[in-house]
Amino acid sequence: MTALERQFETGQAKAHYLALVLGALPEPDIVIRRELENDRDQPGRMRLAATYRRGTCRTRLHTIEVFRAHSLLEAWPSADKTHQVRIHLAHVGCPVIADACYGNGRGLYLSEIKSDYKFKTNASERPLIGRVALHAASLTFAHPATHGELTITAPWPKDFSIAIKYLKRFASAGGNMVP
Repeated sequence: MTALERQFETGQAKAHYLALVLGALPEPDIVIRRELENDRDQPGRMRLAATYRRGTCRTRLHTIEVFRAHSLLEAWPSADKTHQVRIHLAHVGCPVIADACYGNGRGLYLSEIKSDYKFKTNASERPLIGRVALHAASLTFAHPATHGELTITAPWPKDFSIAIKYLKRFASAGGNMVP
């Protein structure tokens, strides 16, 4: 195992995600502490552990902005297990948009947020964002050779930016920015 792999294994590497979700968190800042396990009924999927255990699998969540029916959140998983952020968000009633595994799988459509949306004749509406609306914004770890802290950031994907732009324009909840 390489030094970099060990950082991921031990939780020393820190990931930061942005998520566009349905609904809103019960509080602007929460921490979800629930272990995950393989879903024996659906191979390739994970689920909350059958027995409640408080362990190392936790996700810290912060609300950036609340819209009428959606929210933009930040997530910092401590263990970064497969699908951890998605499962924890679904657990608190805020599934990630377009997540078919842990949510309803429906993308975000302009017709859902713009009251006077005009459908085009003989054309089906394309979603503003039709994929899982989760973005790995940054990753911080110790450089394997220099041991100095290194953070790699990724710009927002175009569809993510467009979805936020239209939510701000047509689905503002008024006074919705969370400090």
